[in-house]
Amino acid sequence: MKKITVNLKERSYPIYTGARLAGLGSELAKFKFSRRVLVVTNTTVKKLYFPVLRAGLEKAGFSVSVSAIADGERYKTLQTVNALYNECLRAGLDRRSPVIALGGGVVGDIAGFVAATYMRGLPFVQVPTTLLAMVDSSVGGKTGVDLPGGKNRSFDIRRYHLYQNDPMQDVCDASY
Repeated sequence: MKKITVNLKERSYPIYTGARLAGLGSELAKFKFSRRVLVVTNTTVKKLYFPVLRAGLEKAGFSVSVSAIADGERYKTLQTVNALYNECLRAGLDRRSPVIALGGGVVGDIAGFVAATYMRGLPFVQVPTTLLAMVDSSVGGKTGVDLPGGKNRSFDIRRYHLYQNDPMQDVCDASY
């Protein structure tokens, strides 16, 4: 796995890239995370990629909970965030439990917001599955949800433990 440092002086953070979904568990095991993880995804992505991700996480000793949220910008709400907080409670997450976003921009925004605000912040792992998510929400550290008054009105900008797999290879493998 390759480490790239985004150099922002005191706000610098690493991006890890190059590993495949099946290897994410063994890579995350190198960090001092607890062994309970929550994977946030949507129903479409869950069918395509979650079985491989789950198997790799479990092989590395992680207890995996998953929450598949509805697909689309209209579900990027505090109601969805509240449902994910309840899932965090049910899964027994602690301050060192990573939240893993497996999906596009909406999934990354919501999962990142939950990671930033639950228990005053959990480790956040971004596994983008769309080109836009790879270059926008997964790298910039900006996550948020929409409020009735507008888009991304409740948000957080924070540097996380970011992990970016080689999603285009996984997308190509699933497509052919």
